[in-house]
Amino acid sequence: MKNLTALLMSFSIFVCFTVCIVSPATGSKISIPARPAEPDGAQSLPPSSYDNDDLAVDVEEKLVFDQNNIRITVNSLNTENFLYGPELNVTIENNSGLDITVQILSCAVNGAMVEAVFSCDVPAGEKARDRIVFVSESLEKAGIKTIINIEFRVCVFDTRSWDTIIQSDTVALTTTAYPSFKQSFDGSGEVLLRTRGYKIVAKRLERAENLWGADLVLYMENKSNMDSIIQVRDVYINGTAIRVPFSKDVLSGKVAFDAISIYKEDLDKAKIKEIKEIKLSFHIINAENYMVILDSEPVVMKFH
Repeated sequence: MKNLTALLMSFSIFVCFTVCIVSPATGSKISIPARPAEPDGAQSLPPSSYDNDDLAVDVEEKLVFDQNNIRITVNSLNTENFLYGPELNVTIENNSGLDITVQILSCAVNGAMVEAVFSCDVPAGEKARDRIVFVSESLEKAGIKTIINIEFRVCVFDTRSWDTIIQSDTVALTTTAYPSFKQSFDGSGEVLLRTRGYKIVAKRLERAENLWGADLVLYMENKSNMDSIIQVRDVYINGTAIRVPFSKDVLSGKVAFDAISIYKEDLDKAKIKEIKEIKLSFHIINAENYMVILDSEPVVMKFH
């Protein structure tokens, strides 16, 4: 797969700290229990450590995309003996007259946003077989052991110009998992934001002892009727402004687990050796038209 090596998912050994949330309205402090993180080896795309026994499901062969003389058929789902994560096998037929690149966007499994790797070049008049990889690390973070359903969007580009040719509506697949299987998510932690159908929870701060810095692990929930992008603004660490990029697509009706990464290089520049306080605001926009949905009041988290 062509962009497996392009996806960097590097991790270090982390230590968790206790955090207090200072409410903008009340100033009260609440402790979040510290939880040890699992150690991970630093690799470009870590091999799966998943126990595959619970994942033995499949999908029926199905034509999921047929537009602009481009056809995509889902053939099968490999949930055993994978290297990086479960694999959805697909066939792409390109009769459009253009060389195309096919990718997927906004992938969700069992109602949780997950990372998926897929990029396939198909010359005009050709057919290609490839696989969509659902990264096991992302599934593990969401607590997904059995894949019940899969959702994603197909995006087709002109390979030469990178102009978007077409983007599909949501493709929805149901696996052969027993109908009685139900997915639950661990949304425990301290609530940073709860308004207008959105909920953001701080679960823990994971701090690396070597070169990566720290991760503030979040649980996000979107019960609004809009596909949304959750970002952060005005981040201060120990009172010093730090540029912290964070942007997460959370579709309507979905949840997401992700981390705000604070890099050691930025901490070193600010001469911060220990994170004692994080102050930030959330910025939520519409994923379709990028109109602002809300800007939250600042939230202050203190760590001990």
